[in-house]
Amino acid sequence: VLASAFCKRRVVHRMPYASHKVLDGPRFDKVLAGDDFLTCTQFHEKPSRKALLEAAQAGGTQPDPPWHELDLPLSRAGPGAVVPDRDGAALPGAPSPKRETIALLTAPALSTWHGTATGEIAGWSGFWINRPPMITHFVGCLSKAEAMQSLRWWHYESDDLAADVADRARSTGRPMGAIVPSLLPKARGPGTALLAVEGDRFSKPIHDKRDFLEWHLVQRARLAVLAAELGRAGVEPQVDCRNEWIVRFPEAFHGIRQSPGWPWPFQWGVGVHMGPCASKRPEGHPEGLCCHPIFGPKLREQWFPSQAPLVHHAVLETAAAAVGEEASAALAAGRPHPSIVRIELGTVLTEEGGPDGLPRIDIERLKAAIAQASPDKAPPIVVVELSGRASDALPPVAHVTNAHVRGILKNAARLYFGDLPALPVRGQPTNSK
Repeated sequence: VLASAFCKRRVVHRMPYASHKVLDGPRFDKVLAGDDFLTCTQFHEKPSRKALLEAAQAGGTQPDPPWHELDLPLSRAGPGAVVPDRDGAALPGAPSPKRETIALLTAPALSTWHGTATGEIAGWSGFWINRPPMITHFVGCLSKAEAMQSLRWWHYESDDLAADVADRARSTGRPMGAIVPSLLPKARGPGTALLAVEGDRFSKPIHDKRDFLEWHLVQRARLAVLAAELGRAGVEPQVDCRNEWIVRFPEAFHGIRQSPGWPWPFQWGVGVHMGPCASKRPEGHPEGLCCHPIFGPKLREQWFPSQAPLVHHAVLETAAAAVGEEASAALAAGRPHPSIVRIELGTVLTEEGGPDGLPRIDIERLKAAIAQASPDKAPPIVVVELSGRASDALPPVAHVTNAHVRGILKNAARLYFGDLPALPVRGQPTNSK
């Protein structure tokens, strides 16, 4: 509105439309009021974006914000009201022309997930990890809480306040916070009780999208049931950032576009949110980088990955940090610690397999192993490591009824039993190179 008034014309939408592909971005901006806008205002970035960020990180005095300089005559429209005169002529009784200074927040200081403004760092590009803007807007991000947790920007204190607030915008009954209310007492504070799973299969890429879904989502469902049987909150396993089904974009951080597939609307897509992490990464994996899986609308509707009650991997690292630096270092290195109990899964399996011949987890043996490793108090973190007959996957829990599983997982119970919905034909393109 201000630009329209100052520039003697209506300034229309200057950003590319979602429904059209702009082939020539500079020409698009030029046609849509770009030149006219710049000729009637002198735009300056004072100081540079780098200086703004460095000052903010150093905790010193904040420099002056970016600013627009408008050299326009002013008109008095009424008692006490002074407005710019678009025609450049002072009305009777108007004060002498003055120079107006209007403080505006510009693209280098404010960035959005889509990054539609010139000079803006798009959130999906991943560069927020090492070059965070002063202010971010997650418009267009399918899961804002997951993205912020992956970036390690989420303050879990907010979950304490939002635990009872329904997220009506999504109509899913999930809270506005990042942690499901039923898991909140186990994820934070003195009652912290987390369960994570590790193993070679979790730290190696599974390049075929269908193979990944059929393995990973089953593991999530079984982990949620195992955690519930132990009275703990299960931690969502990370995925390998080298998986070939991840959307690639050469200009992005490590060449990864944070999107659940391509092209729009990502119905059957699978993607990742990236972020820094202390977890030990396999050889050849980007160091200090973790990838958290995200799923397109059709997968969420038919495979129900979000109905397995789990917490983000960042919750695990936050809990270890709350114990102390030694606990964080032990978690990252895969070492035991007084607050971190590690159990080899192959040692707590039933002697006989289930009806399908596969091994089952003996929950009583697992509880006894945890108590033996930490006899004085329940450890805040338990890590089960795939080993022995369970070296390739997390088995089901022995003697758990189907009704009990459905009570925990709801619609996602079918994943626990290996009843996988149909996917598009194998090889159907979902990601654009």
